[in-house]
Amino acid sequence: MGGACHSGENRPRLQCDEAADCRSGEVCIIEHADEIDAECKSADDNGGGGDENVQVCKTDAECGAQGPCTVRVCTNGVKIKTCSPLEGCK
Repeated sequence: MGGACHSGENRPRLQCDEAADCRSGEVCIIEHADEIDAECKSADDNGGGGDENVQVCKTDAECGAQGPCTVRVCTNGVKIKTCSPLEGCK
C-alpha cells in the first residue's frame, strides 16, 4: 500500500490493507469500526470480532483460524475486507 491514505470525511484512513504492508510479526488491524482507521500492529493485538482489533486482509491465507477474508459493507458506505465480523458492517 505504501503509506497512509487520507481522503476526507467518512473515508477510511489506511496505513495498510493487508499484512504484507506491515513489518514482520505485524498484521493490519482496525481498531474502531465507526472511523475505519487501519494500522499495523503486533499480531498479538489481533482480536477476533467486535468493534476493535479486527484484522484487515486481502486473502484467506492471512486470516488463519479467524475465518475467510470477507468484504464488509459498513453503514457509512465503506467497503473493507476483514478476517472476522466488524461492528457496524455487514
